[in-house]
This record gives sequence, structure tokens and C-alpha cells, in this order.
Amino acid sequence: MFFFIKPIALSWQYLVIAERGLWPKLSILAGYWLLVLSMAAIPVVVSPWALILSGMVASFGLTAMIKRLLKDATPLRDRWEKMVRLPYLQPLFKGEGVRLAKVTESWFDVPANGRTPFDFANYKEAIEGALGVDIGKIFYPNGNKTVIRFQYSPEPLSRNINRAEVEYRPGKILFGHGIAGPYYVNLADMKHTIVAGKSGSGKTKWMQNVVVQVLQAGAKVCLIDFKSVGFAKFGGQKNVAFVNDLVSANKALKAVYKMMIQRERLFLAAHRITPENLEEYAKITGRKLPRVFVIIDEALDLVVPAHSEDKKICEENLGLLGKIAQKGRAYGVVLCLGTQYANKSIFGPVFMANLEYRVAFKCDEALAIMLFAKATPARVEFIPGRFYFMDKDEQLIQLQAPYWSREDFEQMQEIGA
Repeated sequence: MFFFIKPIALSWQYLVIAERGLWPKLSILAGYWLLVLSMAAIPVVVSPWALILSGMVASFGLTAMIKRLLKDATPLRDRWEKMVRLPYLQPLFKGEGVRLAKVTESWFDVPANGRTPFDFANYKEAIEGALGVDIGKIFYPNGNKTVIRFQYSPEPLSRNINRAEVEYRPGKILFGHGIAGPYYVNLADMKHTIVAGKSGSGKTKWMQNVVVQVLQAGAKVCLIDFKSVGFAKFGGQKNVAFVNDLVSANKALKAVYKMMIQRERLFLAAHRITPENLEEYAKITGRKLPRVFVIIDEALDLVVPAHSEDKKICEENLGLLGKIAQKGRAYGVVLCLGTQYANKSIFGPVFMANLEYRVAFKCDEALAIMLFAKATPARVEFIPGRFYFMDKDEQLIQLQAPYWSREDFEQMQEIGA
């Protein structure tokens, strides 16, 4: 009877950890054991050797069925079932949503039930805590909206990534590190970006990291920082224009807009088929034009007047930003706007439509909703440098920004070289 040992062990394992209820478990096991005993009993009338052969088949062949069932009975599924019973999560998980559709080592699927990925993002912190994993991305797989996919890692993201640990690549901008490794964006594909975050969240450090990389790639940068704290260290660097007052900022935006108009004329004169971007212009004319990044640490300081006499110049600044956002990328001009506050009168739907990249560090609920619609990354655990990134395809990704110390910047004497 030695051949019954393995089926008994597997049956007990299935009974203990499988995700199904008691009666479904028992019915499946009853069918399994009916097959096992049938194959063990039939050869008795033939010979002892047939009995041994049948036992081996039962032990090593039919056990594949129970192993297949056990394959789906992962600890993650078990923790998921327990989690969805929590009162504050029950409204989110109804019907089929109480069971995972599919689980792999790096992602799991949840039936959508008419929900969006961003409904789940509201509860992301609670889900991560209950499952004991780190969720880096929530999206519809392959456009299929019947399920929502959670990309996860059992190991949490590092809380501190030093500059020395970061691999920078030519022609790419490192946004941060996710559960799948470093996340890069091609310099040529960089979109207008809004960066949100409270003081101390890591917003300015992330923008500094972008400045260093675009300068190393040969781009020109216009930095506007009224506080003169985050970007003053770049003042005087090659290919950097740094301004810290309202009037100078207005002049800088006018100069950028004027350059953009000049490039528009160059494009029109380049060929009977007008180039659509810098790369096409370079192919047609053989002339390379540098990209220009306009990076503003607190955009509202530029467009919201602190005094009545500043109203006219602030309105002009807002108009210039709108024009650059609308047409700038085609001519190699990219905006990167930082903000701590949600202001829909400034960041209206038309303006926001042109800010295709959304980056959110720790921020208030109103600002999170403005950036991500129903998503509220403000509720995640506060970790300096931890942020959400939404790309042009509305993919929501969690990343950790590399940290630049004062010593790191002091060593960068020739950043643009």
C-alpha cells in the first residue's frame, strides 16, 4: 500500500491551503480518490505485479491532477480572500472580484466588475499591507477591460537609492526605479510634465535629477526658481539660464517663445513636407537643434499674482506657458512644472491635456485627483522620493527617485561637459 502515501499527502495539502470552500474541496477529492482506488483495485484479479504497476500510475500519474489544483492555491490567493473580507474593502470587491483570476510570480489579475485601475489605487496602501507585496503598476492588460492587472514584487522598493547606484544611459532620462528595475524615458519622447508634491516629498530632488541628465545629453535648460533654493546651484553652468524673480521669468518665457517661433519658420522653410520634430528636421537639413527644457520649481508663483501690480505680468506668463505647452514639443521645447497645490483655474482641462506626463509625490487629495482623476496616491505611505508616474497611455507606475546629496552636486563642476 506504499503507493497511497503520496496521494494522501497531496490530498491533505489541498484540503488545507486550497482557496475553495470545504464542500467543493471534498467533492474534488472524492473524484480524485475514486480514480486512485479504481486503478488500484482492478488489477487485483490479474496479478500482484499488475497491482504494483497500477499503484505507481496512481501515485505518479494521477497526482498531476491534484498538483494542478494546488498550483492555483498560492499563499497570495489565500491572503487575498482574507483581505477582501475587511469591511472597508468590501465595497470595492463584489461578485467575482473576491477571487483572483490568475496569479504569476510578478502579477495577478482581478475581475474588473466595471471598476477602473484607479478605483483600486484608492486602496493601494491597504492592499499592499494585507498581501505583503509591493504593487508597482495597475493597468488593463492588452486593452482587455474585463480584468485589472496588478504588477507586484514580494520585495519592496528600496527606500534609498544613491546616485552612485544609478545607471545613466545616453539619450535616456532615468525617472526612477520600479519593481521591474530602472524606468527610462527616451529623451526624444519626453513629454510636457507636471510634478506634484508637498515640501520634503522629493519633488525638487527629482527635478534636479532630470536637469542633470538633460544637460549631459546636450540640451539647454531654463530654470525658474523664485525660492533660489532647489536650482540656484545650477546658476552659471554651461547651457543653463537661471532666473529667480517674476520680471526675469517673464523675459525668459518670452525668449523661449520667440525661439519657438523662429524654429517654426525654419521648419516651414526646410522642405515642401514640413518636418514634425527635431529628428526629421535634422535628417532633412543636416542641422541639429538642441532641445530646450523649461523647468519651474513652483509654477503657481509664476502665474498667481502676490500683489495687484503683478496681475498683468502673471496673466502674460500664463498665456506664454499655454502657447509653449500647445506647440513647443514639435520644436524641441519641453515644460516641466512643479507644484504643491491644486488650482483648476490655472491648471484647467485644456492646459492639463498638454501635460501628458504626470508625476505625484506625497501630495494632498485635491492635487492627486487633479492629476490622476480617481487615483489618490496621497494615501500611500510617506517615503521621501517615492512617487507615482502616469504616462501618456495612462499607465500608473510606482517608482523611487534616486537621491542626490549636496556632495554629489559639488562634484558636478562640469555638468554639461
